[in-house]
Amino acid sequence: MNQARQGPRIYNLFPTLLGFVARWEERLPAIADMGFDITGFVAAVNRMKAETAVLNEEGPQKRFTVPDALLVGLLRRSAQGSQRAAALINPDPEQGRYFARAELASAMDIHPSAVREITPLHEGASAAGNGRLRLDPRSLRIFLAD
Repeated sequence: MNQARQGPRIYNLFPTLLGFVARWEERLPAIADMGFDITGFVAAVNRMKAETAVLNEEGPQKRFTVPDALLVGLLRRSAQGSQRAAALINPDPEQGRYFARAELASAMDIHPSAVREITPLHEGASAAGNGRLRLDPRSLRIFLAD
């Protein structure tokens, strides 16, 4: 389905929503005024965070894509376990982009078949395909390795 036809995504309009849920409170009145029903999305984010220990740890994220790459790749490693989470971000407002599953797996230090997507409302969306992950314009996808 064409991303433009789905309408804007809440995390595209309010990039600060990618942070901790507590910071969302300051943005909620503006979101409510826009008529978004984000109940399902917020519930999915809360489930993802509750099920993913590395996302509940403070710590640095390391960029694994080169500075002038069309996509931004960030990796967070658990300080208390073996979990790793990677975020792929397409900041382009118009063009979808592809990223090689093997390159993502290498950054996460896992086999390509072990790449598991946990993006809220898109879990498992990357399971099939030709080895390339598609990111729609202004989208973000999250992957996990245990």
